[in-house]
Amino acid sequence: VAESNEDLANEVVDNDKEVDALEREAHAMGVRLIALREPKGRDLRTVIAAMRTCVDVERIGDYAVNVVRLGRLVRQDIPEGVVDELERMGVIVTSMLRELRQAFGARDKAKAVEIWKQDDEVDQLYAELLIHVRSRMERLLDGERLELYKNVVFMAKALERMGDHLMNVAEHVYEMVAGRPMDHATRS
Repeated sequence: VAESNEDLANEVVDNDKEVDALEREAHAMGVRLIALREPKGRDLRTVIAAMRTCVDVERIGDYAVNVVRLGRLVRQDIPEGVVDELERMGVIVTSMLRELRQAFGARDKAKAVEIWKQDDEVDQLYAELLIHVRSRMERLLDGERLELYKNVVFMAKALERMGDHLMNVAEHVYEMVAGRPMDHATRS
């Protein structure tokens, strides 16, 4: 938001349709693989985890497009403290995505649990941002600034939801490797 990169923003928006198509293709391939090969055990868990992960990644892409579009609306006027909070959320979400990619490939269930727990930090930042924005909104008198903060809240919510979907992916990775869902004791 603070250091706008219009080329990267355009790439995110342009790639959304491709991500949607890849998700549909991955789903069809998974269904075909299950029907033709009848995988069992670890192989079946891998196919199912991949299919479920594709759905979450597609939704993350949709939220990324929302962040880009809203960011274009607010980038000039957004207060510095709010920018910092949004950027911290974005850094964590990006890190979670990068680390989950590695955890999936390495079949690392311990890493998946560690990444799953990072969503708590995203949720905490979201809650702090809402408090920050609410206090600013209470002092507003003109409608234009109100629209700005509404868009900031929508951006923050999109980042928070991205974290939730990444948490889902961490659960998929864990279940793929462990052969059972992540339970409460594992998450603690």
